[in-house]
Amino acid sequence: MLNLLLTFSLIVSPPDSLPKTADQPLHNPRLLQGNWAAVGEDNVCFIFKGKKVIYPDSFKSYPYFLSGDTLTIQYDDYQGISLVRIHLPDTLILISDERQVFYRFKGK
Repeated sequence: MLNLLLTFSLIVSPPDSLPKTADQPLHNPRLLQGNWAAVGEDNVCFIFKGKKVIYPDSFKSYPYFLSGDTLTIQYDDYQGISLVRIHLPDTLILISDERQVFYRFKGK
């Protein structure tokens, strides 16, 4: 039965998604630093720099906090809370209501 479930999950997963077994907790917070883009996008979505997350499209930045594998971003009127996973060397997975995959943007 387990083989059937595993096979089924591999068949229905989008081709560009990572298998959940590849997710690892973020052990080194420095790995979060840098420019990140959504899978399939050619522009930076956000930048982790120091203790802030910067959204270049809106020219806004917000403080963030890491506690273990939990990322909390303090937006103007709410807190965004996500489970953080990393797929080395350059894939970031944020899990809250949905699972979002980002890649380290190296620029052009």
